[in-house]
Amino acid sequence: FNEDQSSISSHILWELSNYYPETYKDFNIKYYRLRNNNYSESIDEALLIAVNKNVIAFIKFLCNGCNIKVRNIEIDHFTVEKYLKENHPGAVNDNTILIIGCKDNRLDFSMICDGYLKNYDYEIFDGKNFRNHLIRQLNFYNTGFSKTGKIFLYGNENTHAVIKFLDETLGIKDASVISYRNDDDPKFSALYGLALKNSGAN
Repeated sequence: FNEDQSSISSHILWELSNYYPETYKDFNIKYYRLRNNNYSESIDEALLIAVNKNVIAFIKFLCNGCNIKVRNIEIDHFTVEKYLKENHPGAVNDNTILIIGCKDNRLDFSMICDGYLKNYDYEIFDGKNFRNHLIRQLNFYNTGFSKTGKIFLYGNENTHAVIKFLDETLGIKDASVISYRNDDDPKFSALYGLALKNSGAN
């Protein structure tokens, strides 16, 4: 808990080298200390995000060839959090909310407690069979944390199938789900968040 930034970065790099022994130095790394002590008071959880520098260089090369200037390379799930904090501050800042990203064969989950990221996880599934994965995550969040206040969903057309399942099967009604309507397409929510970041919004 009391180590300096360079020591923490060294530990993280060592951990990464166990998964990518040949290329671990080729990653841009960012971590978030989640300040969760679910396992023990002496163990804190952290979220590690590592992106291969070669992937970023390739994207920049393609964009430069099209005269497109790259300002940010962001993960969509976290730009959605930005969008929520800007457009639904009452729902985010003083509550516990669950953000669910709905994509083909993948669900992303993050818990925001009083405006701070507290947990992140994802599920990969085959075809349209997301139901058991969704139930497992909802059970985890409702037992490992204080009960979820609201759920925000974004993503592609699978978003509507997840909302329908929450409503009809689990009894989580529309009032407890922050979602989009006909005038706002959920697949653009990450872009809204990125635009807000580039505009200088807090």
